[in-house]
Amino acid sequence: MMKHNLYFRLLMFVLLPLTVVVSSGCKRGEDDSMFSLKSRDKRLLGAWKITNITAVRDISINDNSNVVNTLMEVTFDGEQTKQDCTIVTNNTTYKRTYTGKGVSYTFNFEKFGVLEVVATSGDVRYSGTNITGELQQIQTMKKSIQTYWGWGQDDKDKSNLTLGFNLYEFGPSYKIRQLKSKEIILESIYNDKDEETSPGYTYTNDLKSSIKITLTSTK
Repeated sequence: MMKHNLYFRLLMFVLLPLTVVVSSGCKRGEDDSMFSLKSRDKRLLGAWKITNITAVRDISINDNSNVVNTLMEVTFDGEQTKQDCTIVTNNTTYKRTYTGKGVSYTFNFEKFGVLEVVATSGDVRYSGTNITGELQQIQTMKKSIQTYWGWGQDDKDKSNLTLGFNLYEFGPSYKIRQLKSKEIILESIYNDKDEETSPGYTYTNDLKSSIKITLTSTK
């Protein structure tokens, strides 16, 4: 009987730490694996490259019957990006198109919430119409910034990620749909409406935005 108890204690001594590791890396996002031997921090830390972005940002502002509608659509396949922007104001439509080839976004998640972001591109073109009718063109771009990252506020499950980097004019907070050692999928859907009414004056600001980002590990 004592021998069986000894075996049982030894077995628990071996399995208990493993249980803690597995439970700390269990499924949180919708597309996560059922469990992982790595913690969410360890899976996140390191260098990542953005391989896909799809985003839509729709803003409608009505300022005392002066209506301005702005629709921005972004697609990025890891090398080429395209951003279409349509602005309708006072029954006049302006369209702007931004295209980039050889575009690269690299995120390096470091300890203590440090985030290194490097954005580079080859041939970048901006064309279209606006109020002044100007056309612009930029050949190359490279930008490196040091900012921060963090899990969502009061987020014990670590299912949300905050980036101190505003990508394509979208907010910094994302839901983590998937956090794997080789791939991360972030998603943000945000709708907001602000209204103000006073005698002789009305104002509304209606915002609808969504963005989905896929990052692939370069570790």
